[in-house]
Amino acid sequence: MNFEMYSQDERDRRWALGRALMDAEGVEALVLYENAYFTGGPPDAIVVFPRGGRPVALTDGPAASPWADNRRSRHAYGIAEVLWELRLHRSAVGVLGLEPYPPIHRGPLLPHSLWSQVLGLLPEATFTAVWPGYFRHVARHSGEEVAVLSECARIAGAIADAVSDALRPGVREGEVAVAGLGTGYALGATPSVRVRFGGRPLSPGDAGTAEIRCTYGFLEVRGRMPLVLGQASRALAGALDRARAGYAAGLRAVRPGGTVGRAAAAIVAELDGPGDEPYLVGLNPVSLSAGGREAPSGHDFVIAPGMTFALQTGCGRVAVGGTVLTTEDDPIELFAPFTRVSSPTR
Repeated sequence: MNFEMYSQDERDRRWALGRALMDAEGVEALVLYENAYFTGGPPDAIVVFPRGGRPVALTDGPAASPWADNRRSRHAYGIAEVLWELRLHRSAVGVLGLEPYPPIHRGPLLPHSLWSQVLGLLPEATFTAVWPGYFRHVARHSGEEVAVLSECARIAGAIADAVSDALRPGVREGEVAVAGLGTGYALGATPSVRVRFGGRPLSPGDAGTAEIRCTYGFLEVRGRMPLVLGQASRALAGALDRARAGYAAGLRAVRPGGTVGRAAAAIVAELDGPGDEPYLVGLNPVSLSAGGREAPSGHDFVIAPGMTFALQTGCGRVAVGGTVLTTEDDPIELFAPFTRVSSPTR
């Protein structure tokens, strides 16, 4: 990963957002677990970001953050030492990684053992969970981030092409996945490809799903691609139609001024099969999920231009899905691999 891919202007924009978050939450610093947003990388650092200075990135390896002061002290004593040095050991500090938050926060969570040590080392500090506010401040993408997302989507499309090309009778699902993974790594991304057919060699008439995730520049696109060898049966075609209808409903609902909860409910309303699974996943730079049969409750989020969402719908053995970027009007489909539905028997 090229940690220098974003400009200094982008760094300053993000730092300003971080300080605006501190103002909104009434804290003097942020502690962020496995976060690269304010440092430019690496993604596994623990970051201490004070209101009045540069972030400090705590790592356990040689990778250095370009926008931070780097220390190889990724542990509770490292966190406490930085806050003591900054004279923040008696201050209010916001923390990212303390808890899941409805809609479900899918980001990395602080290990209980690590955080228990931090609390013991800093008994006079006040720690506040800031994940909802963090999402509201950083979820809208800059022009630089949109350019990176576009490249990420291009690579994801190449991964989907490789998966489709590898699909044929006699191969195993692992071979199909490896074809996609090799393409993603060769193009400079960090890919994840899961192909599900049931484990045995593929035969004509089989149906399954490829789940593709592509990370590039610490941003991600996702998609689910239905894979069918030969002609789809009537039941399978019906499942595909329901899945596409759910995706289309989500596409119509992801509009500025709406909420994540209402968009998720719109997807659910199109599905009536017992095995149907709708998901609306907010992406970049943190992930939230409003999936399942119930619309989320509690802390919902208003959709604004410049956000990314993965719309994914599973119906039985197949699923469709893609990643969209919201605008002032219709969302832009960054990655919609479900257009490749079937592969001829060969």
